[in-house]
Amino acid sequence: MGQILKTDSTPSTNTLLGQLIQQGKASHATMIFAREQSSGRGQRGNFWESEPGANLTASVVLIPEFLEPSDQFYLTQVASLAVSDLIEQLAPTLKAVIKWPNDVYVDRKKIAGILIENIITGNSFGYSIIGIGLNVNQRNFKSDAPNPVSLGQLTNQNFSVDAIAIQLQSCILARYEQLEAGHTKQLKLDYLSRLFQVGVEARYLFNNQTINAVISGVDSYGRLRLTVKPSDEELVAAFKEIVYLL
Repeated sequence: MGQILKTDSTPSTNTLLGQLIQQGKASHATMIFAREQSSGRGQRGNFWESEPGANLTASVVLIPEFLEPSDQFYLTQVASLAVSDLIEQLAPTLKAVIKWPNDVYVDRKKIAGILIENIITGNSFGYSIIGIGLNVNQRNFKSDAPNPVSLGQLTNQNFSVDAIAIQLQSCILARYEQLEAGHTKQLKLDYLSRLFQVGVEARYLFNNQTINAVISGVDSYGRLRLTVKPSDEELVAAFKEIVYLL
């Protein structure tokens, strides 16, 4: 297990952890979490709302020297599966699913977001910083995010954020060790089994057009594979090329 650091307030745990790595103060599996994150970032440059002290805002560094840069999507699978594992450990009655590529949902509402920053030099991995925002005890959300939800809202319980941080690190390392051991087929199967709307016809926005399609899987580069209905045309979409119409 790596060290776990806690700070009262920081603009971004990803940025702070990156600074610690550059200063030689963080090594593989080091995690930092903050009581308050004032400028938390989400995918697509979105702001991540988090009430101070109520939620987990954390970042962990992984150094996958064995991994080819072209295989970096495995880290997305590791992170999103680890968060899903954590949620179901904390609240066994909940079913966590992954909205491609790495948002985590419960009951069609977003409970966690993940921002991964990979540092690659030439043909080799430097390190990966995985930033995670998990809604824990917050009951009211003020931003215009369309569908946030927290563990507290879903279970009517209060949780220890500090204890969850320790448990999250453990879940990430368990999934990372699965990757390091070469069990990539199982990782893919687990990811696909949790994929939101897989095998279900739904509406999406692609190239500014509304389409009906069925998610069939994810390719080796992490692109979403879909079958358009009713034509059965096969479609591959990269991140930001497709929008879920929930």
